[in-house]
Amino acid sequence: MDVGSLTLGQLISIWRIVMATKVAGELYYELDGQLSEIKRQLRQPNGYPFDPKKLKEFLQLAVEGRFNETRTPTAEERTRDEKSREFVEFWVYGM
Repeated sequence: MDVGSLTLGQLISIWRIVMATKVAGELYYELDGQLSEIKRQLRQPNGYPFDPKKLKEFLQLAVEGRFNETRTPTAEERTRDEKSREFVEFWVYGM
């Protein structure tokens, strides 16, 4: 195969195939069980107990193999976290 004639997309596809790891045995069943648990929670009559938008973001990162990346907290999350920190400091340290 002459790699010089391949497009970047084709080269990436070949690289991904070469870099794939076969999942088998106990690890396969553990991963499958975790995915099944997420699906079970999504089907609950009272709804998913966590933030489904965050789940979507983290699943997309996992699909892309980006396990060490984190998303940037939203302004709302930063404000909430800052208020929580201030509350704890006030009660613990009297600040």
